[in-house]
Amino acid sequence: MKISIIVPVYNVEQYIKECFDSIAAQTYKGDIECIFVDDCGQDKSVEMLEKMIADYQGGISFSIIHHEHNKGLSGARNTGIRNAQGDYLYFIDSDDSITPDCIEKLVALAEKYPGVEVVQGSTNSTMEWLQMEWKKLPEYSRHYSWIKKTMLKRYIIPMTAWNKLICRSFVLNHNLFFAEGIIHEDEVWNFMLAKYVHRIAFCETLTYIYRENDGGIMKSSANKINAIQPAIKLMLANLSKKHTAYELECIKSILAERKGIKISDCLQGFSQKKIKLIKVLFDIIDEVNNTSKKTFVGIYVRIIKLIIVKYIDIIWKK
Repeated sequence: MKISIIVPVYNVEQYIKECFDSIAAQTYKGDIECIFVDDCGQDKSVEMLEKMIADYQGGISFSIIHHEHNKGLSGARNTGIRNAQGDYLYFIDSDDSITPDCIEKLVALAEKYPGVEVVQGSTNSTMEWLQMEWKKLPEYSRHYSWIKKTMLKRYIIPMTAWNKLICRSFVLNHNLFFAEGIIHEDEVWNFMLAKYVHRIAFCETLTYIYRENDGGIMKSSANKINAIQPAIKLMLANLSKKHTAYELECIKSILAERKGIKISDCLQGFSQKKIKLIKVLFDIIDEVNNTSKKTFVGIYVRIIKLIIVKYIDIIWKK
């Protein structure tokens, strides 16, 4: 089984050696190609990479693709997808690294469960949004409704592109490229990914070393508010005709973290019918989430929700 590792590179000279070394140290005995995508940074990252690749004498096929101009993280990943030849893709951010047995562990699960579309690894981070509720996760599932609901529960499976082994033909068949020109592209990509995944596996042992970065544009709360709107609008424009309520609950949880933005800020251009429907659904979600599961009323509310969700899916199709 051939694996394509894709690494966007932009101004990471202080981290790129650690990232490269972690890839070069992989214990997987199969075929690995690693594509670094130079996104026109101003530091010496690419110069350092060229030297490391020239000095490398192992079995991994390293290459660098150079952009003519900066395309952003999404554009760099898309370039990697278009040039990859592997059976599965694996994204790494260039300021992060992976464990020596990362690819070996993930491939073992892909081989154990033929046809699996995504194999999710585990990360070292203590950040809340990257924690996985392993007690709720089986090693493998092909239950579509459960997979979709679980992938959209942002604190069960992290909505990141990295640390997922994902079938390349699956990505191409469903046109799962990254939206360019926006921030929060990982959340949008995972939102789209959840529409199509029918087989997923989980590796509970550590595979990915995430570097917590306090800097960057997303540090500003004002920028968080401004940046999220295009991503939310894109998600709303791509609501599916099934399990719509799960998708809206995911969107609502994202908005809940940005106190200064309302759903109405993201609805320009939608029909009045869909605007009203979305707002009604959000009210239902609030009502259910604020009602105790253990009370008679809570049980009743959840039954009503199931009925409403069924009919919302029907209405959304029209």
